Amino acid sequence: MASAVDNTYRVASSTWNAVAFEDTVGGSVRRSVEHTETAPGTRQVPLLALRKVRVFATVIFTGLATPRTLNTIANISFVLTKMGIVGGSKTLTVNNVRAADDDIDMGSEPHRQSSVFAHDPQGTEDLVPTSVA
Repeated sequence: MASAVDNTYRVASSTWNAVAFEDTVGGSVRRSVEHTETAPGTRQVPLLALRKVRVFATVIFTGLATPRTLNTIANISFVLTKMGIVGGSKTLTVNNVRAADDDIDMGSEPHRQSSVFAHDPQGTEDLVPTSVA
């Protein structure tokens, strides 16, 4: 059984539209699903159906940067470095995200800035826009 240290990753870097965020210190990817009830359900026709699927990616970094152009769409990638005895890395990518909210915190030590990106399926039923390789 692997220890908790062997399963811990830290964010080494992040990019959006192939442009790196300076000094990435963290981030997150959140998917939320909203269901709706349908008419009486059976085994062939489920009672619940998907209504909305939302995916948001947040990047936290310490390098002051001009916020990304609002509503511009691209892919966001995080390179994660494995901590522990056996090294390695993984890349987490969220496809087709639009630049959304920005928060510039000048009262923190060190300075922190965060950018939020919202997944846009672009007229498709892309239910899994996130991949880890």
